[in-house]
Amino acid sequence: DLAKIVIGFNTHNAVEIRRAASYGVGVFAIHTKNGFNKYSNECIMSLINGLNFKIKENEDEDQFEGARDNATASLGKIIKNQTNNIEIATVLPHWLDHLPILYDLDETTEQHLMLCQIVNN
Repeated sequence: DLAKIVIGFNTHNAVEIRRAASYGVGVFAIHTKNGFNKYSNECIMSLINGLNFKIKENEDEDQFEGARDNATASLGKIIKNQTNNIEIATVLPHWLDHLPILYDLDETTEQHLMLCQIVNN
C-alpha cells in the first residue's frame, strides 16, 4: 500500500526524505477522490509529527525549513481537498501555527491565498 509507505516516511530522520514524503501526502490528498478517510488520521498525524522535529546541528536550514513548509502545505491541501474526511478543528490550528511558508516558495501562493480566503469568510 503506497499511501502507508509515504505516510511512514514523514517521520524519517533524514530531512530530505521527510520533505519528499510530506509533499507526497499533499499530492495524495489532492488526487484521492474516494477512500481518503481510511488514511486521513494517519496522514494528519504523520505531518504533525514531522513538524515536531527539531533541527540537528549538522542539518541544512533550508532543507529543514523546506520540509516543515511541505508538511504545512500538505496540511493545507488536506484542509482544502478533504474537508469532509477530517476533523477540521483538529487540523486547522496546526496549519495556522506553521504559517507563513518562507522557504518553499512554490507553496506560498496557494497556502497564503487559502489563509486570506478563510479570514475573509
